[in-house]
Amino acid sequence: MNSKKKRRFPKLSLKIILTLFCVLFVVYAVMSLIFTIARAAGFQPPEDRETIDAWVRFIVYIFPPVLGISIIGLFAYALNYIVVARICRLEAATDEVAKGNFDINVAVKGRDELSDLTASFNRMSAELKSNEYLSKEFIRNVSHEFKTPISAIRAYGELLDAEADGERIDRVMLKEYADIIIKESDRLTLMSKSILQLSLLDSTTIIKKDDAFNPAEQVRGIFRLTQAQWSEKNLTLDLRLEDMTVTNNELLLYQVWQNLISNAIKFSKENGTITVTLKRDENGVFFEITDDGIGIRDEDKEKVFGLFFMADKSRNTEGSGLGLAIIKKILSKLGGEITFDSAEGKGSAFRVRLD
Repeated sequence: MNSKKKRRFPKLSLKIILTLFCVLFVVYAVMSLIFTIARAAGFQPPEDRETIDAWVRFIVYIFPPVLGISIIGLFAYALNYIVVARICRLEAATDEVAKGNFDINVAVKGRDELSDLTASFNRMSAELKSNEYLSKEFIRNVSHEFKTPISAIRAYGELLDAEADGERIDRVMLKEYADIIIKESDRLTLMSKSILQLSLLDSTTIIKKDDAFNPAEQVRGIFRLTQAQWSEKNLTLDLRLEDMTVTNNELLLYQVWQNLISNAIKFSKENGTITVTLKRDENGVFFEITDDGIGIRDEDKEKVFGLFFMADKSRNTEGSGLGLAIIKKILSKLGGEITFDSAEGKGSAFRVRLD
């Protein structure tokens, strides 16, 4: 981004100068009209010395202040309309925003710097309103998502307590209940970590991007670590990885690949295929991962990168619903982008592009 600001034509200054010129022209026109009418009415300059002295005193001592006050008054009135009144409206609107009222929209009048400032204020107010809604929605979602595992942990804890009191518990039941409690606890932990990471990404303005590493090795390492998961489903891996050296944030990119690979494994069908392509082309680094899993419904495609989105909540109880939101946030910080194609029942393809 170019740090030099583009020089703009001073429209407001020109408008003020033109206003002053118009005021002077109006005063001149009025004076000319008065003299023309006086001359047409037969007015003649005085000839006696006393009257001439009175006219001279009037012209020297009275006329200039009256003329000056008239010019200043007209200019102040015009300036109030052009600048001051608009600034006062912006000030009042700013006070309302400071009180938390974001339903403010100031009318944009004219084409000058104040008009641009007003338009920027309206955009800011709209963004603040949107952020306020998103914050409230986020809190509601967090409360809702946390409620489910907490309720499950409490319910199975109460069952264990009741069974223990009645001395009716056996090892099979104990293991089943304990597994559920552990699973829901892990889900709570994952959601807490994901929410913390989102918060850190939002608050961090400078991301270190000077690590030199091979992303192909990262991808191979992730598949080695997840071998138990994809082997259990008998998945076929088609890895088309080009070894290269990139300079970026190694840890954050590893998390991008890890989330996408984990999702592909999780939503793939038994005996399916996962295809991964990693290469460098004229546009930078290109990564694509495809699966032939459950896919995403058309009505859900706009929500994919939203908070707490889950493609199939009836079958997906392991994730936090924050993985893709984190990926998108990471890539926006690293100068990349993510896109996808998906069809319900036929699988998905996610693509990452890095400069």
